[in-house]
Amino acid sequence: MSEAKGDDDEEFLAQLPQVNVLRVDISPNPTHISDELNLEVDFTVSKDVLDGWWEVQYLVDSVLERHIIKLGKVEPQDYLEGENHFQFSVPQINVASIKPSNLANCGLLTASFKTRTSDIMDLKMVVQVSKQGDSLQRIIYNPLEYLVTEP
Repeated sequence: MSEAKGDDDEEFLAQLPQVNVLRVDISPNPTHISDELNLEVDFTVSKDVLDGWWEVQYLVDSVLERHIIKLGKVEPQDYLEGENHFQFSVPQINVASIKPSNLANCGLLTASFKTRTSDIMDLKMVVQVSKQGDSLQRIIYNPLEYLVTEP
């Protein structure tokens, strides 16, 4: 029974386009925790993705609570085989409902590439929040700058 399920999963995954992220630009960075966020990503897809979109959220995880802040999404569009680009901006990240002690931690910014029928990939970026004087500062780490490669 599990072999058949595994085969179905492999077939489904084989139908998804392969995505290769070429460039990630995050700004302003570093900055105050609730400041604006601008995210630009260049990427390639191995085949056309019709009516695809990117959805962005910020996860704050503490020992007792998990907060998911949905930041928004880009309008659906066709991404053709080859090189593509998306840009996402929000004027602020509203963290008012989260205790400062929970914010001063590691979080995760995720840009999810989706269609109506599939979740294609998640681009995950670690967010480090620390107290700087009287305010909380965030640094979002570019995942392309911290890749470990085999010699």
